[in-house]
Amino acid sequence: MAVVINSNYGAVAARKNLLETQDQFNKTLERISSGQKTIYASDDAAGIAIAGKMEAQIRGLSTAIRHAKDGQSMAGASESAMQEVSTVLQKMRELALHAASGIATNSDKDHLNLEMSNLVTEIENISTNTKFNDRQLLRGLQFTFYTDIDIAGANITTVSSDMAVSTLGIPQTTVSIGGGVRQDSLKNVVIALDQAIETVDSKRADLGAISNRFDHIMDNLQNVINNTRRSKSTMIDADFSSETTKLTTTNILQQGGNAMLANANAQKKLILTLFNQ
Repeated sequence: MAVVINSNYGAVAARKNLLETQDQFNKTLERISSGQKTIYASDDAAGIAIAGKMEAQIRGLSTAIRHAKDGQSMAGASESAMQEVSTVLQKMRELALHAASGIATNSDKDHLNLEMSNLVTEIENISTNTKFNDRQLLRGLQFTFYTDIDIAGANITTVSSDMAVSTLGIPQTTVSIGGGVRQDSLKNVVIALDQAIETVDSKRADLGAISNRFDHIMDNLQNVINNTRRSKSTMIDADFSSETTKLTTTNILQQGGNAMLANANAQKKLILTLFNQ
């Protein structure tokens, strides 16, 4: 074998392999320290693009869950207020039945009518003052909540609920039970109150159904988010068992490469022995 000085192929080959090993070692350290397998677009161009779409989907679905929670809270606020309206209506019905008893005097009826008048006013106040995020809930407005990753997807629109006494058909003139009202006319007051109670209960049932639907929507969206995160993790997150194995391998190769480079350079010193002889 020829012994030459100008060309040191062994050292060049060892240096080349050492640089590649050091580059792989640095990448492995970066992945372990960041917890990500795909950090730059050059690592996985297609994976970065797909992961970006998935991140948009995850954030959109998370916002949709927040919309559903807001919608459920709003439905709960409306239903609670209607529950109170229903309680007041039941009390008004009791007063009307009491006024229709054969022993109630005109003075008694006037006292009962005073309470009836205050209850009518309270229902009107509830319908006016029940608000969610400073928006009136019981004055006939409808609210739409989107439950998909964009505003073109599925949505839920709440039923309109107007609890004003005029809408319920129970203004003071209709439900008056004072001494001036004939006893046989009090049955019309009871009928009006029964219709109002039925209207309120129907609206409450609608809101209850919507609230249950929100529960199913949130559960489904959370399942989609979990599966999307799992898929994104496969492309982006580092597998520490694999990366630590690579770290050990490249560390050993790096040490071996340094040793071989030093050995390749040391071999050239043998040429000096030729001159010494």
